[in-house]
Amino acid sequence: MGIYLYQLKSGVKDGEAIQQSTLRPWGDLSSSFTEYPQWQKLIEEVKETL
Repeated sequence: MGIYLYQLKSGVKDGEAIQQSTLRPWGDLSSSFTEYPQWQKLIEEVKETL
């Protein structure tokens, strides 16, 4: 998760491909976000600050 957020802050263009490749260790993102909704919230909060 930290790497993904760092990439966003560093100017990497966000998208499905970057999420899938960077967050691959968390498995299926939709399932992970359902189980851990705070992750999705954190990502959205970081995106708002860009």
